Amino acid sequence: MSGCSEVILCLPYGSISGCSELRLCFPYGSTSGCSESRLCLPYGSMSGCSESRLCLPYGSMSGCSELLICLPCGSMSGCSELILCLPSGSISGCSELRLCLPYGSTSGCSELRLCFPYG
Repeated sequence: MSGCSEVILCLPYGSISGCSELRLCFPYGSTSGCSESRLCLPYGSMSGCSESRLCLPYGSMSGCSELLICLPCGSMSGCSELILCLPSGSISGCSELRLCLPYGSTSGCSELRLCFPYG
C-alpha cells in the first residue's frame, strides 16, 4: 500500500484494549482522489462497523470534509464526530482528526494530528 499510512486510534485514553481501527490512505485511495476509512466499534470488532469513504479535497468547509459516524447501526443517537481537513489543516501539510466518544461529547475526546509527506 504505497502512499498509505496506518493509524490505530485507541479509546479511551489511548489504551490498547478497546482499540478502534482507522486506516487512512493518502494522497490517493482505491478511488481517484478518495481515501478510505473504517471505524470499528466496539473494540475493533468487525460487527457493528461503520464504513465510510471520504472524497477530498472537496468538502462542506474550505478544503474540509465533515463526516458524521453514527453507532450502532447508523442511528443518529450515539453519534461520534469525525472531521478531516485536507489538504490544508491548522499545520501545513497536516490533516486534522478529532474523534469524540461517547456520543460525540467533547468530554473524553481523543485528538489526533496526522502529518503526511504529501498533502
